[in-house]
Amino acid sequence: MRLIDADALKFEVFLSEENISLNPAYSEDYKRGWNQAMKSAMKEVTNAPIVELDRPRGEWVFKNDNPLIPTGYWECSICKTGRLMVEENFCPNCGAKMQANDEQVTGKLNEEPKDSHAEYWNSIGEQKEGDEK
Repeated sequence: MRLIDADALKFEVFLSEENISLNPAYSEDYKRGWNQAMKSAMKEVTNAPIVELDRPRGEWVFKNDNPLIPTGYWECSICKTGRLMVEENFCPNCGAKMQANDEQVTGKLNEEPKDSHAEYWNSIGEQKEGDEK
């Protein structure tokens, strides 16, 4: 079985529908038929049964232990795969459903940790732009 993001699929169909409707190479009959077929297909996608799997549950854990990534990264607590930014509520590597960790994750997903750049520059003995010694 393969799980898909139904909303992403609908969006891709919408984009292709726009491309077809704006393309003068296609006849109006073709465009109407294509649009009807896509609407019918998207109705089937919308009405498809939802599969609830017994997936592992994890959380995104912030790590700042890699000198090659001075601003830190997020790691899946299940498979330990790292990501620079986290926007999904699941791990794309192992499929674990991520639970919100309000203290560490919510509202902080795309923010970098405080002073991470300062710690990096201090660790290599250089100075940040605009800083005074």
